[in-house]
Amino acid sequence: MKIAFLDFEFGQIYGSWRRDFLITEVAILIYDTTTDDMKLAEKIFMPLLPLIMRKRVKLRNSEIIIREFIVNKDNQSKLEYDKKFKIQKSVAKKYRIKWSKVYANQLRAFFRKTISHVDLITLFGGNEDIKLLQKYAINVNVPIFDLQKDLQSNYKKLYSLDLLIDILSLKIDTEKGIYGTTYKYELPNKSGKTFKYNTKHLEAHHASGDCIFLFLAAKELGYFYLD
Repeated sequence: MKIAFLDFEFGQIYGSWRRDFLITEVAILIYDTTTDDMKLAEKIFMPLLPLIMRKRVKLRNSEIIIREFIVNKDNQSKLEYDKKFKIQKSVAKKYRIKWSKVYANQLRAFFRKTISHVDLITLFGGNEDIKLLQKYAINVNVPIFDLQKDLQSNYKKLYSLDLLIDILSLKIDTEKGIYGTTYKYELPNKSGKTFKYNTKHLEAHHASGDCIFLFLAAKELGYFYLD
């Protein structure tokens, strides 16, 4: 059985309504339950316009806060964030159209090259992910499993991936590999033009890092065993 662990990262169009997103990263980790092998592919979409990015930051007193910042063209954070700044809906629509013209075909091609032979797609809190698949007419044709929803159904608690990382002691070390309390793996091998990634992105809140953490969480919780 081949399972695809999928994660999108996106930014809000600066000045638009809060959930007006454009994709900035997508990653897919393919895990083969028969061979216990994995491979990882990522695609980075450089901002074509200012985007608001949000990041969870843990302070020294363990308090977690959300920090907001602006990422502009060429991934340069130069604009000062002003939460009162607004743009017209027609302007935001033009930005979405521009993104689609530049990147939509690349996004669809990425999925054709990565999930054409998988049996299951696993997400975490995947409502936005599913909406993006539908928006760009990406037909996956396999079941989709949402780990967060399943945990909520079983334990009556809404877990974040950050919380699971802490509870399960999940780690990514670019020299030592990826591991939790029970499982340890080497970093996925890079192969071809599609299954490659930047090791700088192997951390939480990057699509590649979150794919790995999602995979490790599923393994530690006993969801996917070897065939």
